[in-house]
Amino acid sequence: MGVILPSLQQHTQAGRTVALVDPQGWCHPPGLPDVDLQNLMLIRCGGPQAGWATIQLAASGAVPLVILLDPPPLVGDAHRLLRATESGESTAIVLTERPDARLTAPVRIHTLGGGRVRIERGAPGQPAFSLS
Repeated sequence: MGVILPSLQQHTQAGRTVALVDPQGWCHPPGLPDVDLQNLMLIRCGGPQAGWATIQLAASGAVPLVILLDPPPLVGDAHRLLRATESGESTAIVLTERPDARLTAPVRIHTLGGGRVRIERGAPGQPAFSLS
């Protein structure tokens, strides 16, 4: 969550609603420093509905940022999520510990431990670059 916390803080403090889909119920919003909770929409829908909920939020155009925390494999929802972000002009961030080749996101961020981060652009398997 630390990787996206600055974006979450910036959006909510600017009065923009951010949707956080948490199928596992792990997130404790009061523990998110400097996040305006009045502008945080928390959705706890369970694993099977997580992909669907994220797609609906991204396609709605009502929220500029949708965050999906540790979902089950998205199977057919991965492609629909990409199309939903385009039609709703929103950004969707999927935070997962399991890489999913079906997520053809333009940018993927992998935390490697020790303060290192690998960022990949383009299709999976494209050249990557690392930041420390």
